[in-house]
Amino acid sequence: MRFVRVTIAAFIDEGFPGWVECWLVDVHGHTWKFHEKVPIVTSQQLWTDNEYPQPGWIACTVPESKPDPSGRQVLTIDTNSPRAVESVEGTTVFEVFAEQLKSSADKNCSLISDLCSQLSAHATSTTVASPSSRTVSSTNTLR
Repeated sequence: MRFVRVTIAAFIDEGFPGWVECWLVDVHGHTWKFHEKVPIVTSQQLWTDNEYPQPGWIACTVPESKPDPSGRQVLTIDTNSPRAVESVEGTTVFEVFAEQLKSSADKNCSLISDLCSQLSAHATSTTVASPSSRTVSSTNTLR
């Protein structure tokens, strides 16, 4: 899986599991804003009392790669796949420099994201197994 680097600018909502505003600057210098769940963009347990900005990552696919006139690799990325992430304007396709991507996320980010997906799919009173085989009640908050 590929991930594009974003800046987590602010904590914006305490609703489970916590929501943050992220910024992505494309090759044209345009700053795109995203409002996303904390576990989708970082393995850090961010909350209102953390200092911002923080680094973050959004999963994406890379349908196209080409050099710009100066020779830098420009990638067309799509944040709609695999996690249906879009900017506040509804945009999911962006042009970024190759150095803004990494090929794999930190293991904890993927585990937390998977767990978050499992928890949100279950009723609040059920118990689900986390990817690390520990049991977590879905009434717990990630803090």
